[in-house]
Amino acid sequence: MKKLLNNFNRNWLAAGLHEIGSGVAGAVRRNADGVPTAWRVLKFGPFSITQGGQTVAGDFLPEHADEIVASFTQKGTRIPLDCEHFSKNLADQISALTGVKVEEPELAALLKSERGAAGFGTLAARADGLWLTDVEFVPRAALLMKEKMYNWFSPVFRGLMTPPLRITSVALTNTPAIDNLDSLAASALAQAEELPVRQATEETAGMNELKKLLGLPDTATDQEVLAAVKALQAKMNEGADSAACAAEVRTVLKLDGKAAPAEVKGKLLAMLAKAEKADADSASLTALQGEVTTLKTAQAARDRQAVIDEGVKAGKLTPAMVKGWAASADVAVLTAFLKDAPVVAAPGSGVNPADLNPSGDAVALTAEDKDVCRVMGIAEDAMLAQKKKMAGK
Repeated sequence: MKKLLNNFNRNWLAAGLHEIGSGVAGAVRRNADGVPTAWRVLKFGPFSITQGGQTVAGDFLPEHADEIVASFTQKGTRIPLDCEHFSKNLADQISALTGVKVEEPELAALLKSERGAAGFGTLAARADGLWLTDVEFVPRAALLMKEKMYNWFSPVFRGLMTPPLRITSVALTNTPAIDNLDSLAASALAQAEELPVRQATEETAGMNELKKLLGLPDTATDQEVLAAVKALQAKMNEGADSAACAAEVRTVLKLDGKAAPAEVKGKLLAMLAKAEKADADSASLTALQGEVTTLKTAQAARDRQAVIDEGVKAGKLTPAMVKGWAASADVAVLTAFLKDAPVVAAPGSGVNPADLNPSGDAVALTAEDKDVCRVMGIAEDAMLAQKKKMAGK
């Protein structure tokens, strides 16, 4: 991919682009109070930056915007806005002090200071260039913007030499650097590393500000500052793990990535209640199935007894038949038998229900059993075996 800047050998650049107050029509969006809510960071095409007495030319292409937006999306945090590159300078000092790479978005998440973060925004690639959208200022910064105390902005580009190309913060400033472009633009002041005379003073001021933000006294040593910064770094890592876990939970629950903790908790409680109800319903269903089985068994016994009564009344069932195979026969089989069976007993000769479960150890075929075998064509051995089985012998 073509480099953003020609003849430039540094990996970062703080470069101004647009004037807030009198930019090109359509390049800035404002709310009812006149506070900017979105603006074009850089339009596509050639541009030049005059900074520290040096002019650098570049060409901003759609592929550059896509790479910046992709890096922003992957990071998953909004772009912080500050005043005069406070966040960028402080992040660089912390990185140099600890040896751990820290950029403005991570710093803004830890330092709840209006000077540290004047607001936040989202990056988006549009047809005319790269935009900062959905800008939200903290109350004090919103008042400054309403009164037009800052007329320019200055985005910090990183990854100019080592990809990915990205924007890590946007500063509000009144010293623009980019030549002949819209309003809300970049700082023309050279960076501290380019002005050795100012370097010691700025580093001391920056260290004092860092101590103040960390809640340390002005007399704190470098070692104490380092320990406090490392503690913040550990907190940052823990926060990243918690954020990853929370994101995974939201995905599993099919919630929007911005769902509030209360919404996540509500969804979990609803799922728990649903699971408990499902368990209760399952238990109720099992009990109901048992009741249905009992009712079916009782109904089958009543139906069988009704058919037996008809067979006895017609003289087609002898007492032995009633006490034997008919007592457990399928109703359909019994009904089919009685349809074509001959009369083998005096019509109406019944059987004592108590005799349906004979007691005693001896099991043998009665005369009536043998009559059934003859009429039905059943072998007497098979009838005897069945009778012993029914008697539990």
